[in-house]
This record gives sequence, C-alpha cells and structure tokens, in this order.
Amino acid sequence: MRKIAVCIFCVLLIGIVFTACESDDGYSSVEAVVVDDALLWMQEEFKAENTTKNALGSQGNRPEEIIRIVKHSEEFESAFEEFPIGIDFEEQILVLYFFTADNIIDDDGNRRYFYEVVDAERNGNVLTVEVDKHKTALLKPGETLPDASVPAQECLAFVIPRMNIDRLKVKINYKDYYKTWQNELIAESEIVGEYTGAATEAFANVAAKEAETGTIYSEKITSKARLDAVFTQFDKAIDFSQNMLVVFCMSMKSDARDFLPDISDIRYEKGVLDIVIGTPEDADGGGKMRIFVMELPQLPVYEINFNMLDM
Repeated sequence: MRKIAVCIFCVLLIGIVFTACESDDGYSSVEAVVVDDALLWMQEEFKAENTTKNALGSQGNRPEEIIRIVKHSEEFESAFEEFPIGIDFEEQILVLYFFTADNIIDDDGNRRYFYEVVDAERNGNVLTVEVDKHKTALLKPGETLPDASVPAQECLAFVIPRMNIDRLKVKINYKDYYKTWQNELIAESEIVGEYTGAATEAFANVAAKEAETGTIYSEKITSKARLDAVFTQFDKAIDFSQNMLVVFCMSMKSDARDFLPDISDIRYEKGVLDIVIGTPEDADGGGKMRIFVMELPQLPVYEINFNMLDM
C-alpha cells in the first residue's frame, strides 16, 4: 500500500513539473509597456557600448541590432541615470532593443514620431513584440522637412513581467498619426492641482514675465528631469511613458486658495493642443501669478494654445 502511495505521488509530481515546464515554454500573451526614448535616460558609457551599425557615426563592423535583458537593479543602475517609470525587479524585467533608424529631430530635440505596443507574446524563450511607429508630421508654419535624415541610434525599452526569455523579435508598423481626440481627450485629462509656491526660481521668473502681458504661459512636461527643473516638489506620481503634464500660469486677482480652473474643451490635431478653461471673471491679468498643472495622455505637441472662458 505504501509503495502504491509513493508511485501515485511520483506520478503527480511528474505531472506538476511537466505542467510547469509547459507553461514556461509554451505560448502566452504578455503585458508590455514601452519607453521609446530610453536613450535619454541612459548612461553615456552604456549607450556607447551598444551602438548599432551606422548610428552616431559608429565605425567598424557593428551589429544591426543589439538585445539586452536587464533582470536586476544593479544592472539597471549601471545602465541608466534615471528612468521615467518605476521597475520592480522582483516582479518585472527590462528588455532593451537597440537598432538604427532614420529619424528627424527638430531644433528643440523633439522627435516627430512615437512608438506604442500593439501586441506582445512569449513562445518558449522568445519574446515577440509588435509596435506601431507613428509619424506625427508635426511642422510649424513655413517649416519643411529635410530631404534626408541622419542614421540615428534608437532604443526601445520594454518593461514586462519577470519570465525566462533569451531572444527578442520586434515588428515595427509604420503609420501616420492623424487622430483627433476631442471628447476622448477631455475624459482622460484633469487639473491635478495648484503649485504656485512649489515652482523653481528659474521657472517662476520666466512665467512672471509672461504674466505681465496678461497672457497664459504654458509648457509641456514629458520627463521626470524636466519636472524637477520646474518644481521643487510635486506630490503626484506620473507615469511619463503613458501621460504628460501641461503646466500653465496666469495672473489672477482672485485669491481663492481652493480654486481650480475647469476644463471646458480640449482639441488636439497634428501637434497643436487647444485648451479652453473656465476661470473667474477677474482672471484677466494684473493680479497674483498662479501656477496650475494638468495631466493628460502623452501626445507629440509643439504648440499649446489656452483660451479662458468666464465662469
């Protein structure tokens, strides 16, 4: 009887092990978040070590692409100065895809494209990620694109759940980004608070000059580094891989401390963000400068227009 029990236990154990192996090696869908400007956060030495063919004036026989899988915080800290989103290396890993692409960057360093994950799946130890590369076609009035662009180093960083993978395949779909948001954008945006007393001296000086003209000064914030340059403290966690901030400053006679503007309308098309906010009638200049922050989905923006609507 005891031998029979032992045999049954062994059979069950083998079944459990087989099931675990099958789960680890089989097909499964993967939740992946992409940080498409990973180079901005990277240590210069690590970036230089992972240069691909023709990128950044590289010499010699460089590979077409390089894959790096970062599984521990020590590896991460040696590769990055900072990162726009947090990674829990007990539950997640970071997969880096270095490659060379022809990309155009404007004078402000803004790229006229962005990537988003369409699908990700694991088959055995191979991770396959499909991404859309959106060409935004953002051109200021009178500006034209050059005939050709310089081969540029690219790195897509995929944050995925911890799993055993050793290969990565990336499929890139090239698309034009002409979507208009309107009602969808209003629903996903909010005024997160007033930060008048938290602005850095440098930012406050710039905003004060604009406030003298009675206009609204605004600026987009798309990284933790820029957020720290604008505010000495900020009490809300922002996932800059998905969202962005718009800080706007206005001169107001109203001294209501709990006042927050209302978002009446937001329109976005081809890089231009038009925002209509509801404000008191005395928000017409000549008073105290107040600084507010709006959170909205990450968008390629080169121009922000604010209009005030009396409440």
